[in-house]
Amino acid sequence: MKSTSTRGFTLVEVLCALVILTSAIILIAQGFSTGIRGTELAQRATLAQMLAGDVIGRLEAGEIPVNKDADGDFGEDFPGYAWSMTSLTEGLPGLYQVVLRVTWTDRGEPRELVVARLINEREQTSRSAGKKQESEQK
Repeated sequence: MKSTSTRGFTLVEVLCALVILTSAIILIAQGFSTGIRGTELAQRATLAQMLAGDVIGRLEAGEIPVNKDADGDFGEDFPGYAWSMTSLTEGLPGLYQVVLRVTWTDRGEPRELVVARLINEREQTSRSAGKKQESEQK
């Protein structure tokens, strides 16, 4: 008599291996998706920090007065991003606590970056004063 030994995998073993492999692939794909979403959020938050730095620089240079609340956007270059500023007086003359908020929307959710800074009041720069004179002449 011949012995009939079979070598190989049974159908059940192959199906179990496919289920395990498919589950692993799905989990890896979800990990990539989560990573991509996290990267996009980090990019937008970094851009908001850079835009806040721009507004702070304009405040320190005197282009935007620090003694009153203000708001605005960043123009066509950065659509969807806006800023608002609240100015609070501190105990010393000419010293203001400025709370700057940069807002944007990410996947339908509102996001906000808040920066607080103490800034000395300065005279408006000639550039901003020139703009003011031009608007008054119109």
